[in-house]
Amino acid sequence: MTGIPQYNFPAFDQAAAVLRDIGYDVVNPTETDPEDVQDLARASTNGDPTTDGISHLEPLEVTAVRNVHEVVGCDAVALLNGWHRSPGTRHEVETAHRFGKPVAPVFLWTLAGFHMTDTREAVLYG
Repeated sequence: MTGIPQYNFPAFDQAAAVLRDIGYDVVNPTETDPEDVQDLARASTNGDPTTDGISHLEPLEVTAVRNVHEVVGCDAVALLNGWHRSPGTRHEVETAHRFGKPVAPVFLWTLAGFHMTDTREAVLYG
């Protein structure tokens, strides 16, 4: 999300809505950020935490720990396009693999009849 305007929140929100519409329980990390961080992120024109004030509200380490905790607590991980360019997402994918959780792009989750897990709870990363 870093380096993308609005930290890519619109893409996260759209993917979460699509997955919820087809019955998945989604943990969207943009929704678990503190409200003041969400507000600054949505207003950011460049996705730079050093210039938009986010790094002063919540250190990266706090965000990283929360996101890893979310991955561990979910059944699977759905990925946005371009996820591989995010060091944080690569860490979250490694965590999912370490704990044997399925990982796939969002579009695979939306295919009719495609189910990666019986409980259908997914965490969204990109």
